[in-house]
Amino acid sequence: MKITVIGGGPGGLYLALLTKKARPDWTVEVFEQNGRDDTFGFGVVFSDETLDEFLSRDRPVFEAMGQELAYWQDIAIHFKGEEIRVGGNGFCGVSRQRLLNILQTRCAELGVALTFGATIDPDALHARFADSDVIVASDGINSRIREANHDGFLPRTELKQNRFCWMGSTRPMDAFNYFFRETEHGIICAHCYQYQPDRSTWVFEMDEACWQGHGFCEHDEEDSRRRLEAIFADELEGHPLLLNRSFWRRFPRVFCEKWWTGNVVILGDAKASAHFSIGSGTKLAMECAIALSDALVAHGEDSVEKAFQAYDAARRTPCQVTQHNADVSLAWFEHMDRSWDLDPLQFAMVVMCRAKSVTYDNLLLRDPAFVRRVDDAWYERHLRETGEDLRESRPTPMFSRFRLRGMELANRLVMSPMAQYSADPDGNPTEWHKVHYGSHAMGGMGLIFTEMTCPSADARITEGCTGLWTDEHERRWKAIVDFVHAHSGARFCMQLGHAGRKGSTQLGWERPDVPIARPERNWPLVSASPIAYVEGVNAIPAALDRQGMDRIRDDFVAATRRAARAGFDMLELHCAHGYLLASFLSPLTNTRDDGYGGSVENRVRFPLEVFSAMREAWPSERPMSVRLSGTDWKEGGLSEDDLLAIARAFHAAGCDLIDVSAGQTVADQAPVYGRMFQTHLAEAIRNVPKIATMAVGAITEPAQINTILHTRRADLVALGRPHLWNPFFGHQAAAWYGARNEAMWPKQYLSGAMQAFREQEKSRERLLELQTKAAPGRHNLVEQTQAG
Repeated sequence: MKITVIGGGPGGLYLALLTKKARPDWTVEVFEQNGRDDTFGFGVVFSDETLDEFLSRDRPVFEAMGQELAYWQDIAIHFKGEEIRVGGNGFCGVSRQRLLNILQTRCAELGVALTFGATIDPDALHARFADSDVIVASDGINSRIREANHDGFLPRTELKQNRFCWMGSTRPMDAFNYFFRETEHGIICAHCYQYQPDRSTWVFEMDEACWQGHGFCEHDEEDSRRRLEAIFADELEGHPLLLNRSFWRRFPRVFCEKWWTGNVVILGDAKASAHFSIGSGTKLAMECAIALSDALVAHGEDSVEKAFQAYDAARRTPCQVTQHNADVSLAWFEHMDRSWDLDPLQFAMVVMCRAKSVTYDNLLLRDPAFVRRVDDAWYERHLRETGEDLRESRPTPMFSRFRLRGMELANRLVMSPMAQYSADPDGNPTEWHKVHYGSHAMGGMGLIFTEMTCPSADARITEGCTGLWTDEHERRWKAIVDFVHAHSGARFCMQLGHAGRKGSTQLGWERPDVPIARPERNWPLVSASPIAYVEGVNAIPAALDRQGMDRIRDDFVAATRRAARAGFDMLELHCAHGYLLASFLSPLTNTRDDGYGGSVENRVRFPLEVFSAMREAWPSERPMSVRLSGTDWKEGGLSEDDLLAIARAFHAAGCDLIDVSAGQTVADQAPVYGRMFQTHLAEAIRNVPKIATMAVGAITEPAQINTILHTRRADLVALGRPHLWNPFFGHQAAAWYGARNEAMWPKQYLSGAMQAFREQEKSRERLLELQTKAAPGRHNLVEQTQAG
């Protein structure tokens, strides 16, 4: 076979040498437009895990790199005059020029044909390389081959908001440093690390307003150096900044829907870019090079198409995970001013956990002393704010108390509202609900929510939805509430909502969002506008008129009074997921031209009318919350500005907490899933208007809960599905962290509680012991290589 690689960056060269090493009989060639010794940039970063992979793939390259690596374990965050160090991270830097030289040398040793100074016309690609079986487009983030084959690769490129530029310095470093500087025009962050004894990389980043305020020019390197040397004089310690095409740019986020077209396959930044704040661009390219080489060697002779499929199967998910983490990290730097009021230790925790891939428990293993300091700061703040002293018991933030009006929660863990579709035909909660809510309330969470319960029969999603419009409904709910209060330490919240255009559908385990199979059992639908949820499937709803609004408002008020008499501790109004009140909030579902449509102020008007009437009917000492969809996951839907305006409006009307979910507004949404994938929406409300929030969505571990709380992304954390399969999630987490609270356990289960604490303590000790044994070995691998 003949493999032609266009682009002699680290990814392209590593692919070439691995493939030639595995198949010396193949022809492998690399064409690079720059000279052999040309390079742009300064250093690149690798993690311990990546180094292990390099060792297993080609020892000569690993050993050559090992002689050049600048290794560090600490990340240092410099904020408001303080330096906070976090150890145990295990990264190294190397000169990009030396890395390229090492890879070039190894390619030459193995017989790879290298051609430099070669400009390849993408329109003549197939004519020039007609005898090549595979052409690899590894020509960088501004790939001309990708753009010339737009219909084949289906790329999407989005320029992000912040400005950045790369420079170098002669200042030595013993850690990866984040230098945060507040200037008269805004905040600037310098991302810095050493990559050889007398050189370090400095990446400067700021928002557009700050960049313009300082008068930077895109291509005036000398002027930029002069200004930045003055701003970061203390951090540079007398060392100069160095230039190498140090132009100002905005980061291009590149994603390709397809990774090959014909016999052309794409690699590296040309395929998918990862923001420099997680140091993964070169790492990503070289790891993808490994997978592509493996696929070509295994399948290339039989079928190039099969090889490309294997490459995609091996790397699509890891690549998207890395890119998602980078996107989340990038977004934090675009809004780093939102965390500027934090104390230094909490700010450092935010920086470490910004991408969501590093959690509280990860840091507990990496640097327990740092976590102890961060916990200490949390307990001190908590003592000042609440009077609860946790400095001795140290239960972690997850198991600290939280107060909303007159309701105090024993901890910050919440069981999210989850539809059970198990009411009787009249909307009455059944024995199932008593067992479900009663058993889960004994599981250790501070707050438990009902499923969305409806204020009228025509407000239901399905015939299995619970109601609160009759005396019998009220009586049965009161029995459940009384049981929860008698046998657990949990507080109980009633969630009220109206299905709107998404009503009159089959049960969740039948055909969700599809009308009831027997037409005569369906009921008329209403919404903000006459738009069916799925055209041709769901009925077209009637647009609510004033009379209909008044009726529905009054239904909610009547249900509110019933919930108060039933003894619920808290009340939530459901304004999310495309249901009736959410249909007013979203511009996708509200096309009205009256006072309830158009601007966000108009769109929120009817939901506010309902909420305000409920708030007036609900006891003043009991809190109320509102569930919102923070985004519709569709272009033209809710913006962040909309979300913040809506949250402020409800808060001004007496809302104590915003429960922040997302999506389900329209059927053709395109969610961006991932761990804790909706948390950034709660974080925005918590940090901009400073309103208490509850986060929800793909939160599955106690470590994630403590991370969210420590980094001020939310005040409460709700879990849904994890509580379905593990009702005792809260008790299990309490045992793991040693957060003893016998009052949360039923007396009948106390003997089991003590056993749980003993077993979890043993497990934690074993895990810490294994981690302590494993970490030095990996670090010594580099040190031994450097020692020869």
